Amino acid sequence: MSSRRPPRRDPRSHAHGPARRWWHRHWKAATAVLSALFVATASPLIYDAIKSGTSAIVEGDRPPFAWTTQVDSPEDAGCKSYVFDSDAKRSAPSPNEDWQVWATRQGGTAANLTTIRLTLQGRSTSSVVLHGLRVDVDSKSRPKGSVYDLGLSCGGLTSRNFDVNLDDPEVVAASRAGDDGTPAAHFPYRISSTEPEVFLVHARTENCDCRFHLNLDWTSGDRKGSLRIGDGKDPFRVIGTQRLRWFQLDMDKRQWVKQPVVNTVPGAELGRLVKRSDVRRETA
Repeated sequence: MSSRRPPRRDPRSHAHGPARRWWHRHWKAATAVLSALFVATASPLIYDAIKSGTSAIVEGDRPPFAWTTQVDSPEDAGCKSYVFDSDAKRSAPSPNEDWQVWATRQGGTAANLTTIRLTLQGRSTSSVVLHGLRVDVDSKSRPKGSVYDLGLSCGGLTSRNFDVNLDDPEVVAASRAGDDGTPAAHFPYRISSTEPEVFLVHARTENCDCRFHLNLDWTSGDRKGSLRIGDGKDPFRVIGTQRLRWFQLDMDKRQWVKQPVVNTVPGAELGRLVKRSDVRRETA
């Protein structure tokens, strides 16, 4: 008698058939779970890679020189006047108080004149050529508020000096002589790690609330660029005092004394007038 064997099953079909049918039913949910696991494990690595790449780009675009800015340095603060947006009566600074700190704490803005001290130094002994300093006016508006004048005179200036008249139709940084007799100098300048440079920019206005940036053009070897400079993340700011209420500090009584409203800025505030000459830029 002959016997017939039952058909032989493929073990793979028995083992994987149900799994294959399960996958067809639930592939969307499984894919979502696997994607979530991948993102959880890979995202930190991707983030670190992007972060390091971005840092490298920023580092590569960094100018070949370091710079610092100081607005209305402490040695100049005593000769300043300040504009306050509100007309609230101000308490006078104490005799030993830093007047710039006093004005900043109460929301004051430099009146008529702001002095920007720009210190530049190369990062290596290779020379960096500075070709020009340009002024970019962000906004102009009508001045408001009251002026508080500390009533002191300014001292002499000894660094590279530039005048910026924000009331001119075309605003430029113009080289000027120092009050100590230092002659006016012109671009280009060269700096390196052993040859730093200090610029003093005197930005003036009589009749606007002005916000502005400085742009410094430079080259070094086959690299070139333009550095945009402001007061930290904000533009520089100065307010003209023409036709504003004016108060002057009585040093003996430590009180503010109201002054007559004038249509022009007092000459003592703007200091000695100097002959201006345009900044020259080196041609390629």
